[in-house]
Amino acid sequence: MWSLDDLRAVDAVVREGSFAAASRRLGVTRSAVSKAVRRIEEELEVQLFVRNTHEVRPTDIGREFHARAMAALNAAEDATAMVRDRHAKIAGVVRVSMPTSLGFLFLDGELARLLAKHPGLAVDVSITDRMVDLVGEGFDVVLRIAATKPLVDSDLISRKLVSGRLRLCASPGWLAANPAPLAVADLSQAPCLLFSQDFEPGRVAAWPVAEGSATSRVPVSGPLRTNSAMALRAAAEAGAGIALLAGFLVSQPLADGRLVELLPGARTASYSIYALRPPSAYPSRAVMTLIDTLQAWLVGLES
Repeated sequence: MWSLDDLRAVDAVVREGSFAAASRRLGVTRSAVSKAVRRIEEELEVQLFVRNTHEVRPTDIGREFHARAMAALNAAEDATAMVRDRHAKIAGVVRVSMPTSLGFLFLDGELARLLAKHPGLAVDVSITDRMVDLVGEGFDVVLRIAATKPLVDSDLISRKLVSGRLRLCASPGWLAANPAPLAVADLSQAPCLLFSQDFEPGRVAAWPVAEGSATSRVPVSGPLRTNSAMALRAAAEAGAGIALLAGFLVSQPLADGRLVELLPGARTASYSIYALRPPSAYPSRAVMTLIDTLQAWLVGLES
């Protein structure tokens, strides 16, 4: 009777297009691959591959058998990995890429707690707002922030970690020296701290803030424009003006009084944070532990 190893041999031949390449992929001899395929063909009394001097290609029944058999093979391997991993330590290196605002927050406390809990775990963190190539650059996990609509990438496995909304904030010092906006329209006359990606050069900036039936975007201007959300938060805390920032970024400053939320009843834009990983059948426990930790941390920030 053929085995799961024989199915792996069939899969390798289909993917590589030759017995020699399949043997290299599996780390076994060419003869072992050939015998594995022959066992299945003899058991089922079918021909799975057409062989000639130039190529090896699956027959019609071979393609159908491969497609259905791989589902069974993947399920068996997942079950085996689950049992083994349940008793394994969380260890190894996880490579993760994060946007700047998330990355600096994560390194400021939460990462240290994670590493203290799992001494065998190491995390290689790339902090960048560049759209990285997850597979090409060898990342295990990439975090991305998507505004207004779900993040879709058919080639990657996506998991939504949390959703939130933008929040209008200013420091207590600024509010002591300036009149607080009483309505969304008042923002047009206030010194606003602008994220440079919110507008095109030469055009008036507009924030996605509304109330009642008013327009969903209000024109704003101010003394600071920057491409760093962390810099905007620092400037707002220092009393430079009003900032519109993601909830996860201002959660702690609002809690400890460094910032005060303005117009809490106004409607602001929402966003979601996703964890993307390569389309592997079964990620390591280290990878899933990091993703679970990130989700719990972000939910806490947004709540």
